[in-house]
Amino acid sequence: LGADVRGEAGTDCPPVVVAANGLPGGRCRMAGDRSSQFFSALLLVGPCAADGVEVEVVGDLVSKPYLPMTAAVMAAF
Repeated sequence: LGADVRGEAGTDCPPVVVAANGLPGGRCRMAGDRSSQFFSALLLVGPCAADGVEVEVVGDLVSKPYLPMTAAVMAAF
């Protein structure tokens, strides 16, 4: 999506360090069994990306219940 993102401990898990000068956005693919934190992060930054963010979920989305919660909090603000 145009940013350099890495796990702080080198494990590809949160917490993560993000280096970017703006966020171009675009399409990405992510395994559905990743932590809901990754999907929520994409929801949170999507509106700030120049071209929006489209996520293709690969496999079953196991964190599905958490995504409407993130969207509801965003809508409240």
